Amino acid sequence: MQDVVQITAVETTRLHAITEELRNHNLELAAMNLRLKKHAENVEEMTRAKERLEIKARIHSEFGKALLSTRRYLQDEEADAEEILNEWKRNIAMLRMKTVAPRDEDPMSIFMKVASAAGITVELCGDMPEEESIRQLFFEAASEALTNAVAHAGATCLHIEVMREAECVSVRFTNDGIPPLDVITEGGGLGALRQKTERIGGEMQVETANGFALTLSVLRKEVNRFV
Repeated sequence: MQDVVQITAVETTRLHAITEELRNHNLELAAMNLRLKKHAENVEEMTRAKERLEIKARIHSEFGKALLSTRRYLQDEEADAEEILNEWKRNIAMLRMKTVAPRDEDPMSIFMKVASAAGITVELCGDMPEEESIRQLFFEAASEALTNAVAHAGATCLHIEVMREAECVSVRFTNDGIPPLDVITEGGGLGALRQKTERIGGEMQVETANGFALTLSVLRKEVNRFV
């Protein structure tokens, strides 16, 4: 019986070409992902810059009104000095809300101090969520709700209700101030807040029929996808 030798021929040239093509495609995909990441970072930075500009414009406008009221008071002794003082307190409180707080200080403690300085009593029902992204979003919403209560509604009390379900956590802000007379345009703070909420798969609702109400709802599993 003769030995049988089996020879297997492989087209290595074609295999090498396919491997090289796949490697090039992977490099292109990696470069594309890097460009997309940088683009997302640029968009986020532009959004933050726009927010800062809108905040500065709002503060400038409110301080301008306070200065004008003060000037009128100095020219007219019958003007309401207490109302002008309250207007300055509201402006100072709003300015404090937009400053950078120490990292080691509890956000709720800072929020309560600012609200107290503005003459607002905060009623909190429930605990803020433990998830960092949701917690940060809710505190930003609280800041916006407090700004509305102080600058627009003339409120004395801000009610915050945190609601938890199996997979969802929501927060609702209401105040005892004057209901909005016109439809609220979601520019500036509210517009930016909606973008941040939807970015992590959440929903935001603004109501004005029975007074100003702001509600945010976020699914916990959606947050895990976007973080």
